[in-house]
Amino acid sequence: MAAIKTILHATDFSENAQLALSIAGSLARDYDARLILLHVRPNEMGPASEFGPITQDGDETDATIEARLQALAPPADLPRAEYWVRRGEAADEIVKAAAECGCDMIVLGTHGRSGLARFFMGSVSESVLRRATCPVLTIRLVTLDEIEPEANELETVATVTLEAQAQVIRNALESEGIRAFIEGGSQAGLVGTMGIPVKVQVRARDHERAIQILEAHEPATP
Repeated sequence: MAAIKTILHATDFSENAQLALSIAGSLARDYDARLILLHVRPNEMGPASEFGPITQDGDETDATIEARLQALAPPADLPRAEYWVRRGEAADEIVKAAAECGCDMIVLGTHGRSGLARFFMGSVSESVLRRATCPVLTIRLVTLDEIEPEANELETVATVTLEAQAQVIRNALESEGIRAFIEGGSQAGLVGTMGIPVKVQVRARDHERAIQILEAHEPATP
């Protein structure tokens, strides 16, 4: 492996970015490399992105953001750390900064979330991966909710005869932040003749709240 002399870590101060920073810091120590922490602020009239926080930072100055970067990786812990604040489109600024500092590796944290946040993170990471001239290491924090549970960790909250009914119930639960699972959906057509039900299940810790939600939605559920 080629010597790593300069590592660029772009951060949005999220938990995912913090995990990526710990790995970037470890690599910097192992290779005695220069570590650049970069935060990209969105243009005042432009769209927010995951490397410029979705919450507005207009009240913060570049100096206060630099102080936040130093708090993440104090010079005492990483004496070769540098702290850069840029403004613009996230992927553009990350790629520019990497070229400017002669970066040997870029380390990014990715959210892996659904909806708009996932779109932004995915688009920025993909753009950096496509355009960077050095290796890019992406780190994703996997939450417990994303890990597929074992069967004995699930409890049934509803039993129906059609998969479409189960989907309605699952959507109602997931709109309230409870991840739901459908068991037996592929066999739904056999219910009438063989008595195979379609079950909607949740993690045991969510069971009581799921029942409450379904009772509140009872007029709209099968």
